[in-house]
Order: sequence, then structure tokens, then C-alpha cells
Amino acid sequence: MDTCTGEISRSNGSLVVTVVVVSNAPMDGGDLIRTRNGALSREGQWKTTGAQFEQKTVGSALCTRYGRPSVATHAVCAIPRGKGYVEVDVRAPALQDLASIDAVAALVQKANTRF
Repeated sequence: MDTCTGEISRSNGSLVVTVVVVSNAPMDGGDLIRTRNGALSREGQWKTTGAQFEQKTVGSALCTRYGRPSVATHAVCAIPRGKGYVEVDVRAPALQDLASIDAVAALVQKANTRF
């Protein structure tokens, strides 16, 4: 697993962008992403007041966007690549500050062409 993280400073809180490249996983990358996203979607924390969990496929990217009050929020898109995947995770201090799934999907598409 290779990881690169950067921070975008803004007046209403920083965005943290992490790019992850996973290779040589024990199973197909698409199955791995779907299993992880499915498990995440079933967590009880998304049933609390103010919590949000959204899944969407954009092109070949499998994406989630999730958060709840007073906790950092995430928009994550991953593209399977054989027995691995390329992923972009954008973390924001609050859900209203978080990037859209479409924006993160565009970032992962660009990252995927570079690896």
C-alpha cells in the first residue's frame, strides 16, 4: 500500500486529501471495495440524528460520502485495478464543507491515469 496525503487550508477548516494505491491484495479490488463499503454502510452510526451516508458509482469509481455531527466527514472514491485499487479520500471538518462525490470521482479518475 502506498499513501500520499496533502492538506488544503481554507478559512472554514482544512481539507485533507489522501491518495492510496493498493496492490497485491488477497482478492479482486472491486470485490474488496464493495465488501468494505457494504460493511461501512451497515454501521449503526449512520442511523443517528444528523448522520448521512451516501453511495454512488461514477463511471468506474465506487464512491461513498459520509459523516455525522461533530466528527470529520469523508468523501471516498476508489477504482478497482486487478487485485488492488486506487483511492482518493477527502476529509473535511463538517459535512457542509465536504466535496461532492462527483468532484472526488474526478480526482480518482485523474489519479488512476497516473499510476
